Amino acid sequence: VNIRSKRRTGSRTGSLKSEHGSDKSGSETSPRMHTSTGTSPGHKQKVVLRKTRFSDDQEEARSTDTINVRGKSSDNLAREETETFYKDLLKTLETERERRWKAEQATRRLADVLKNVQAKGQETESMKNSAIEATTQLKQAVMNEHESNQILNNEIKKLQNEVRQLREGIEEAKRGEERSREALKAAEATLTSKDTEAMADRLHQNKKFQESQQRASAMSREVELLKHSLDATKIKLHQLQETLASREHHHREEMKNRYSLDSP
Repeated sequence: VNIRSKRRTGSRTGSLKSEHGSDKSGSETSPRMHTSTGTSPGHKQKVVLRKTRFSDDQEEARSTDTINVRGKSSDNLAREETETFYKDLLKTLETERERRWKAEQATRRLADVLKNVQAKGQETESMKNSAIEATTQLKQAVMNEHESNQILNNEIKKLQNEVRQLREGIEEAKRGEERSREALKAAEATLTSKDTEAMADRLHQNKKFQESQQRASAMSREVELLKHSLDATKIKLHQLQETLASREHHHREEMKNRYSLDSP
């Protein structure tokens, strides 16, 4: 602003000097015009000198007035330019402040969104972990149930083998009883010749028969016990199967309601 004002004042002073020089040249021509009159040369020179001095004083006063006016106008222009510059600078600062405030607000909103996303991600991860843990526990429970079923099946097979062996023993006892009966019949046929021997043999056969009956009754009781044990084992196996099916159904319903492992 100072450089512009100096340039303007310099140009204005140069123009004033040129105007002053032109006025002086005009005033210098005026004595020649006055010398052409018919007065005396000495008197004419004095009059011309007075007029030139008066015109020079007027020109100087006029030039100083114009310089002061132009100087004041240049100061006003410089002040206006300075005020305009500062106003623009303040507007720019206000705009930058507003942009900064908006950027800070956007940054805060983005930070809040990021926190929410992280919280949701942690919640989703915890749900996935809980679902995986529940699935692992269910798999372990299913494996345990399968192992218990295998053990029960093996016990059932073992009991079935024992029942078959007992049945075979009962059949063998029946066959022995039949043989004993046949022997008794044969002994009765030979009673006439061998009464004493036949009686002893009969007693022996009766004793064997009683022993066979006792063994058969004991075996039948064991068979009944094995049947009851087999029925209880079958009931227990059925209950275990129903429990396993209900657990699997409950787990499927729970996994459908809670979370899916293949979900994003």
